[in-house]
Amino acid sequence: MGYTVIYDSDCGICTKLVALCSPHLSEYSWVSSLDIDSVNKLIPMNMQHKLSSSVCLHYEDKTIWGSQAILKMLGDIWVGFSAIERLFSLPILSLLSETIYMGISRNRGRISQFLRLNQCEIRSIN
Repeated sequence: MGYTVIYDSDCGICTKLVALCSPHLSEYSWVSSLDIDSVNKLIPMNMQHKLSSSVCLHYEDKTIWGSQAILKMLGDIWVGFSAIERLFSLPILSLLSETIYMGISRNRGRISQFLRLNQCEIRSIN
């Protein structure tokens, strides 16, 4: 079984990330969080609320979220990122990377506007 990324297709940052990563990750499939049927097959209902603020990577009956999902994807693109992925899996650095990721997630509307990307409907999460 391959890798499935569930992302917010309404978010400019997310769609740009998919556009940049997908040519290098042929074994990955990309699913919009708006594709309810696919989401229901992969993510338990009690965890689906996390999709409003976090990218999700599902593989080998595992699900990882946020910064760890991004680092795993980048690690599969370039070997140098694999070392960074392992480094940021350490508890204190994992907390740091997730804090940075959530800061970007909370401000994705403003960041998308600044980068002149499509803006998602959610401007910011307070």
